[in-house]
Amino acid sequence: MSLRYVYNDIDGCIGNFAKPKFPDKQNLSENECELHALQKLVTQLPEITFAVVTGRSVHEADNIIHYLNFSGISLCEMGNVIYQPGEKSYFLYEHLGLCPESMSFLKAFFRWRDDLDIETLAREKFPDSGVKFLKDRLCMMTFEFERNIGRELANWLYTFFFPETVKDAIYKGYLNLVFSGKALDILPFIGKSSAMSYLDSQKQIVLDQTLSIGDSFHSDYDYMKISGYAGCPGNADPQILQIVAEKKDKGYISKKSHAQGNLDIIHHAIDYWL
Repeated sequence: MSLRYVYNDIDGCIGNFAKPKFPDKQNLSENECELHALQKLVTQLPEITFAVVTGRSVHEADNIIHYLNFSGISLCEMGNVIYQPGEKSYFLYEHLGLCPESMSFLKAFFRWRDDLDIETLAREKFPDSGVKFLKDRLCMMTFEFERNIGRELANWLYTFFFPETVKDAIYKGYLNLVFSGKALDILPFIGKSSAMSYLDSQKQIVLDQTLSIGDSFHSDYDYMKISGYAGCPGNADPQILQIVAEKKDKGYISKKSHAQGNLDIIHHAIDYWL
């Protein structure tokens, strides 16, 4: 079957953005040429439905989505928030028929997170790290930093701030604690692959006819693995390069990086997969 859907990661693929400080929206001018080129491709491909799959919140992603004329069902906050232009966004966990225990743990996590004011303490604990707590997230906690403090930050939070309900939720697998060299995420066990599988089960996409574009092992590996097609720019993590290579004639590794690599992948899709 030929390609019908393209799911595109934002950071490291669509653009190399400097993220805004909440409540500001994303400044698009720094990637204007690449964004315009992608927008033009989208306009030329009405038979393909484009969407984003990202760790960003809807607040951080929606003006990028609208500028590019992406009309598909986008997945924000690692797939936990489902967003489609012109429609009301919703939380995926409310639609999955989760068991009462997992729902109870997730709701306890959201209440604790909403009451927490920790950014100042984190900056005092980790000076010169550039750590910041992203306040626009609806379903997850995200800390970003310039110096790699992921493991230290996770241990500090776990020891001094996590209530027993959050510790139990992590132990039982209802919450994931994931960190990389630039970010630490605490989020429901639902991820990008869960969201993609849900949309497939609802016949809103067809996974075998979906191209997933990503660059990060931290957040993109699982959903790229289950997609029929996969592509990555040259700046992708080694594990992402491997999963794309394993797709053989349904995978493409661009020699170009970031937005130029992203455009190259879509041109390859036009030439070989439509």
